[in-house]
Amino acid sequence: MTQLTAPQAFHEAQRLIRMGEYARASGLTGQLFQNIPDEPAIRGLHGIATARMGLPEKGLGLLTEACEKAGDQKVRPFLLAEKAHVLRSLNRASEALEAARAAREADAENQDALASVVEALVDLGQFDEARSTLPEAKETEAATIAAARGRLALLAGRPDDGADALATATERVGVAAFELEIMLRLLGQLRERQGRYEDAWKAYRRATKLRRTKYDPGAHRAMVNELIAGWTPGAMGKIQRSDLDGSRVVMPIGLPGSGHDLVERIVARHSRGQGAGELLALGRVARAGMGAVQKSFRHVVAKPNMLKGKQLRQGGQAYLAQIDDLNLKAARVVDSNVLNVYLAGLAPLMLSGMHVVMCVRDPAEAAFAWHTSIPGPQHPYAQDPGEQMDHAADVLRLCDHWCGLFTSMGVRVHEFSFERFADAPEVEARALIEGIGLDFEPACTQPHLPAKTRMGTTDLARLPTSQWARRYGHFSGMLKPGFELPTVRA
Repeated sequence: MTQLTAPQAFHEAQRLIRMGEYARASGLTGQLFQNIPDEPAIRGLHGIATARMGLPEKGLGLLTEACEKAGDQKVRPFLLAEKAHVLRSLNRASEALEAARAAREADAENQDALASVVEALVDLGQFDEARSTLPEAKETEAATIAAARGRLALLAGRPDDGADALATATERVGVAAFELEIMLRLLGQLRERQGRYEDAWKAYRRATKLRRTKYDPGAHRAMVNELIAGWTPGAMGKIQRSDLDGSRVVMPIGLPGSGHDLVERIVARHSRGQGAGELLALGRVARAGMGAVQKSFRHVVAKPNMLKGKQLRQGGQAYLAQIDDLNLKAARVVDSNVLNVYLAGLAPLMLSGMHVVMCVRDPAEAAFAWHTSIPGPQHPYAQDPGEQMDHAADVLRLCDHWCGLFTSMGVRVHEFSFERFADAPEVEARALIEGIGLDFEPACTQPHLPAKTRMGTTDLARLPTSQWARRYGHFSGMLKPGFELPTVRA
């Protein structure tokens, strides 16, 4: 790796990123960045890899510095287009549009830059301008252009405008695996909107098979069993809990796909609420100061009996400091990381008065929603339908355990139902908002509209919830028995 020249490393890291191999790309660019910190190409690629590894603000800083220093007319447009991508992921679409247009000015023929302009316009809801910016569909157009065309068709409510062109693009030879997965999932959503459910499922399955992940259901079940056995009312009763005020924090837990992001956007539509996205803070605190160890695919604290009051207070301070570092200052801040469920017992020990929200949804609907989204490499269980339902059964057991444990501790758990919100938005949103100590505001019934979230949202979440709350029924005949549970929690 150290024998590569800076240009060679740039192209290799670029290839790894396009393949979705973020950890390898980050390792390559990180080592070179230490040795050649002033090379804009290396700094920029390290920023891209850093952002894709879950640190978008840090990655954006590196990319911004690289763009300012890059004089290479081939490198700078690429870096600017990637900067636009990171800005979009941070829910900063106006700034993303500015960066994308700068990329176009630097290289008018760069199709990735053109795609970035269209994507930013779509995020801003400027569909007519996005449509006029796109050229006519061609078989030779870049994958990023085809994806931008598809997103415009989906969010503008005109799936026929982009589905066939996107389908053609997914059959093209040479499309990078990461880009192809995004295109196939988008194609699946477009086919759903067209009512072509068999074609949608074929696209989703092709996308899922592109993931390079491994999952051991037995190891996951053993981890859940160990957590349930270790975190007991008796063990918790012996711990001196921190008195640190955590009333700002709202933490949804539940099955992946059960409504974490929906809770976040409902709260973020409130004048005193804000969405933090999937924070890494709880996991960092657990690893740094709580003795968390690797189990299955997560770090967990298997038993609480060794935790001390001072240790828990310091952990709470570190958690809140990470929120403050992101300039999240609202009265209620939602941490929507679905993997917090494995560390949920720590939160009320560290943060007094924090708000726990149990997200409830038909497990088949939740699993299908997650299976057909783009959850990333941290969710290896989502690759196979059968494994995902095994995972769901284990997580449901863990959630039931946490609810019982929190009740014994005097920690109030508010239940939020995805289906109830889809059927009666004001009733369920009011119960959620008042349950976390705020006065209800009508804007909270429209989470598909722009909200004060740190991170961007999925395309489906930009549509009214009633349009995508119940999807599984269209596919159940194609999925059985993989997506069945003996009992359904709803």
